[in-house]
Amino acid sequence: MKPPRAKNGKRLVPAETRTAPPPGLPDEMEQQRNLVEMQNEELRKAHANLEISHQRFLELHEQAPMGYLTFDAHGCIREINAAATTLLGVKRACGIGKPFVVYVEKADRKKFLDHLWTVRRAGATVATDLRLAARNGTVTQVQMTTGRLHDAEGRAGLFLSAIEDVTALRAGSVNTAYLASIVESSQDGIISYSLDEVIQSWNPGAQKLLGYSPAEIIGKHISVIVPDEQRAEFERNLLTAKSGTTVVPHETLRRRKDGSLVAMELTISPIMDGDRVVAVTAIGHDISERKRAEAALHESREKLQLAIAGADLGTWDWDLVNNRLMWDGRCKAMAGLPPDAETSYGVFMSTMHPDDRERANAVAMRAIETRVESEVEYRTVWPDGSVHWVVARGRATADETGRPVRFSGVTLDITERKHAEKALRESEERFRALVTATSEVLYRMSPDWREVLEVHSRKNPRANTETPNRNWLDDYILPEEWPRVMAAIAEATRNKGTFELEHRIRRMDGTLGWAVSRSIPLKDANGEITEWFGASSDVTERKEAEELIRKLNAELEKRVAARTAALQGSNEALKQAMEDRVRLEEEVIAVSEAERERIARDLHDDLGQQLAGIWCLSLAMQKNLASQSSPETATATRIADYLSKSLALTRGLARGLHPVVSDPKGLVSALTELAGRSSELFKAQCRLTVRQRVRIHDPAMATHLYRIAQEAVSNACRHGHAKHVTITLSYSRGRLMLSVGDDGKGLPKHDRKHTGMGMRIMNYRADVIGGTLVFRRRPAGGTMVTFTISTTAASALQTKK
Repeated sequence: MKPPRAKNGKRLVPAETRTAPPPGLPDEMEQQRNLVEMQNEELRKAHANLEISHQRFLELHEQAPMGYLTFDAHGCIREINAAATTLLGVKRACGIGKPFVVYVEKADRKKFLDHLWTVRRAGATVATDLRLAARNGTVTQVQMTTGRLHDAEGRAGLFLSAIEDVTALRAGSVNTAYLASIVESSQDGIISYSLDEVIQSWNPGAQKLLGYSPAEIIGKHISVIVPDEQRAEFERNLLTAKSGTTVVPHETLRRRKDGSLVAMELTISPIMDGDRVVAVTAIGHDISERKRAEAALHESREKLQLAIAGADLGTWDWDLVNNRLMWDGRCKAMAGLPPDAETSYGVFMSTMHPDDRERANAVAMRAIETRVESEVEYRTVWPDGSVHWVVARGRATADETGRPVRFSGVTLDITERKHAEKALRESEERFRALVTATSEVLYRMSPDWREVLEVHSRKNPRANTETPNRNWLDDYILPEEWPRVMAAIAEATRNKGTFELEHRIRRMDGTLGWAVSRSIPLKDANGEITEWFGASSDVTERKEAEELIRKLNAELEKRVAARTAALQGSNEALKQAMEDRVRLEEEVIAVSEAERERIARDLHDDLGQQLAGIWCLSLAMQKNLASQSSPETATATRIADYLSKSLALTRGLARGLHPVVSDPKGLVSALTELAGRSSELFKAQCRLTVRQRVRIHDPAMATHLYRIAQEAVSNACRHGHAKHVTITLSYSRGRLMLSVGDDGKGLPKHDRKHTGMGMRIMNYRADVIGGTLVFRRRPAGGTMVTFTISTTAASALQTKK
């Protein structure tokens, strides 16, 4: 039986058992009791705080955003919080006791078991990435961090794991790598710089655009690439970016490493850390090619406007959908309308000459239907009754369905051209009438001589036709002559030079004769032959004279042979025969010179004067057309040029047939002209060198010297095909020397007699004036013809050094 207690809880002690306490003990016990009471109160508060902390831990554990699980040694779930149940897609009651491995993606289960094994064996905390497969089929990328739990005695029996959803984080890493790849592979320059304008990053596109490598530019101030004139713009854009606003794409300039400027389209964006701007990124796109294209387009448009203005063109545009026709001021002026006049297709047709309306309308409708560029000439009738000519060119455009929607083009006033064409036709008729008065055949041929462009002949009316063909030429030149003619044409075509050829012809009356044909090539700006212009002169009489000379020479030879045989042994008879021969030779030369003089006179006085008259008329016609700004002025100028060249050719031939050498200085002048004419005729470089000033007072001697030089130059170019010929006239030590050297193919090696007619005549002329003529081959190639005469033999010779 327990002893009774008082109301205050103290045990009651019977009086009879009470003994008196030792002195001071009650006070000590009271103190101990108070101390125990205070300790008990602190323990109660600590326990209460522990309960609160435990409860708070449980709540934090339950409400934590990260999943927490506790596993036993077999990997079965012992505890799990709400975040973990969400990741696993199960309820808490269903998850407790289940192996965690069933919630792991099959491909990662071995990784999970290895994870637990590593924790068990190493005893350290281990983190592993796993994929969890929830019951609803979703797969979550998590990072599992697991450690060992120890009991009070330090024994490890449980595993504590934290699982964190890193799906977004891993995706962000992938996106970051993807974006980095884009930046690295971008053709645009992408750079970033801090708010204090120091460059932080620099991609390959920026290196290609501005020339700096990342090592050269990162850490440098942005002013390295910002030109001074763009500094204010840069600072404005930087302030905009610092405020968190993207600067829209704009055109600007940046400086390359080599100091040059590059045009680019630049976009500037802020780099944010939360709501704070920490840096700036700039993306630059090279627009140099576009700027050059825009400049070229602008220049092209300006040139087009200048061309339209310079060509005095009017422009028009017909809106086919709304049936509105718009003319510019020039178009209205061409129709005789004021600048403020209303325009429509009806107004347009009303300004047109009635006889042209149906045709012009048909052309316009066909152009709209086919959308092919059209051109039509028509007349306009002005309010004052005057008639003007215009030409309109246009093209229709269609929409995406193929329906024509616009018809646009230009108009040009061609009234002056029409008047010029009429004047030109009249001038051509007068020109043809004048040309038919000449005795020569004048012609124009195509570059390959396959087509006759134009021909005029007084003596061969068959050639005068509006549609020339080769029939007249085939009748005019004998068939057997064509190989020589075509060979000469081929040679002149290769050399792109003038050619001259003697050939047989059939006259209008059917008789055969001889003609000299001379043609010069007309060339374009590139030096290519566009056509041939030439003349053919009847030289039958000259050929007959030459034949007479040949016969006289033959007769002379017979007479000399007969007289030599008859008077052989008689010096006197031989001397007489020689005198006869000299006299006959003189007669032959006299006849030849007379015939040359007659032909030269005919060329100069007859053909030359007629060509001069035609040339003057053509110059007047060209001046008239030029004053009217006619586009046919160029044709008239070409005609005048043809006639000028023909006149010069005729006069040159006349002077060549009969040079003026009667003046003491005439020989040098005649030889100078011979060199120039030969250069032009044979397309060879022919020059005259006079080493001392020579005067010859005997015209006969000067004529013989000139003919010797003329024959030598002709032989060098015609037969020797020389490209360089030098005529030298000199006086030294009492002897006059005339030499002609060339670089042609030279004399035949076995030809020692020089029996050609030309050489025989040259020898004869040398003998007549008492000189010596020598023919020899030059060591370097070509021929040297040298004539010498002493002052004793030439008493009429005077020199002036």
